[in-house]
Amino acid sequence: MTTLAEIEQIIAFYEGEGRAKDLVLYACTSGYPVAFEDLCLLEVRRLGDLYGDRVKTIGFSGHHLGISADIAAMTLGATWVERHFTLDRTWKGTDHAASLEPDGLRRLKRDLGNVSKALQYKARDILDVEAVQRAKLKRERPMPMGNVA
Repeated sequence: MTTLAEIEQIIAFYEGEGRAKDLVLYACTSGYPVAFEDLCLLEVRRLGDLYGDRVKTIGFSGHHLGISADIAAMTLGATWVERHFTLDRTWKGTDHAASLEPDGLRRLKRDLGNVSKALQYKARDILDVEAVQRAKLKRERPMPMGNVA
C-alpha cells in the first residue's frame, strides 16, 4: 500500500538519520488472503534493483495461502520472509485465513532452509556426487578423429 515515491521518502528519511542500513524493505501486497496473481513477486527484484544498495536488505511479507510464494520470493532475492501465524486458520479476523498454522510454519522454515542451500553455483564441473554416477554410467570413449590427410 506504498508508492515508489513514498518508499523513496522513507528511505531518504532513514538515510538522513544515518539508519538506512538498518532498514529491511519488504515487498508486500496487503490483502487477506491475497490471490497469487496479485502477489506481484517480481517486486522483490525491483525493490532490490532500486534500493538494495541503500537499505540493509529486501524482504517479502506474505498474506497468501500456502508457502510456495515465500520460496519463490527467496529465489528472487528476498533475504527476510515475514508471515503471520495462528493456532487455527478458521478463527474470526482478517489475518487468520492468510496465516500459517504451526505445521505450516515448520514446513516453511524447512523449505526455505533447503532452497537456500540449493541456491548456489557448482563449485567445479563434476561434483563428488556426480563422479560416482559418472563412473557407473558414462563410458569414456576416444573421440573419432575422422579422415586425417
